[in-house]
Parts: sequence; structure tokens; C-alpha cells
Amino acid sequence: MSVHLDTSRGAHDADKQIELRRRAARRSLSEQGAQEADLAVLDDIVGGAPELPGPQGEALFVSAGRLLGAFTLVEPPAADSAQVLPVPDPLGVAIDRDHQLPHVVVAVDREGADVEAYPATGYEPTLRRTFNGSTLHITRVRAGAEARPPTTGAPSTCGQRTPGRRLTTYGPPRPPSRPPWC
Repeated sequence: MSVHLDTSRGAHDADKQIELRRRAARRSLSEQGAQEADLAVLDDIVGGAPELPGPQGEALFVSAGRLLGAFTLVEPPAADSAQVLPVPDPLGVAIDRDHQLPHVVVAVDREGADVEAYPATGYEPTLRRTFNGSTLHITRVRAGAEARPPTTGAPSTCGQRTPGRRLTTYGPPRPPSRPPWC
């Protein structure tokens, strides 16, 4: 089962609010058919980090009477959730830790593309690369012209294939003797 709760400690009655959220989550899980052993583990662990004041959340994953994971979230979840699922639902944790996941950002437009790769714990990219017409091999269609299908290295006779003949190229490509779209 997966539980995501708001365990913020900004209010004077934060402990009471967390207890009410825990009870609501337990009731929901019980209605969904959660095992009593799993609910007992949940009862023991819910509460967040009492020594940290301010907004926070908690993500808990329990199965077969064992705590699989307990994560304190930097921000409380938008809404409390408690679900009995065949596999854990780590989306809340992934969203909370988005700056700690390696990722790639790509900005593409008609002129080219910018690619930036970020490591798991960095705020600055470890790789930056810009692609443009000279590095992307983009073919543009002239205004008013029809787009042509890409060439595939077919034999030089248009529309005919010679049985048993394969096109094999060695060394640098030769310029075509006929236009590729014939």
C-alpha cells in the first residue's frame, strides 16, 4: 500500500491534525481491503519529522507487514492519499525529488536544437550541445516545391529492382548519376 500525507508542523495543533489524517488514511485503507499487519505498521510510523517545523509531507510504502520505504517530502502533497495497490505508487516522491533525478532538457525549433544533460544532484548541466543546420543535416523544401521522399539507396534504374542484386558501398559515397527522385 502507498500513503502520502500532509505532516506539516506549522500549526499549534499539528499533532492532532496529523492524527486525524492518519485515522482517515487507515479507514480508507481498511475499506480497500488492507491487511491488519500492514495497518499496524502504518500506525507505528506515521508522523513525519517532529523535530522539523513548517510544511512537510510523508510518503510511506508498506507490504506484507513490513515497511518498504518512508520518505519525508519537502512539500506536503496536494491531497492526502492512501491506496492499496499491487505495486507502490512512488509518483509523489518522484515529484518531490525532481531536482535529484538525472534528466535531459531539449529545446527544438526550426533552426536546430539545444540539449542539456543534468546529473542527479546538480543544478548546472554537465553537458551542453547545440545542433543547427550544419550539424543536423536538415533538408529544407524550397518555397512552392514539393517534398520528395527520402532516398534509400535503390538501384540506379527507377521503379525496377534487379533480382538477386544487392547494393553494396565501399569507401566514400559516389555522387548519384541520376536524380534520386526519378
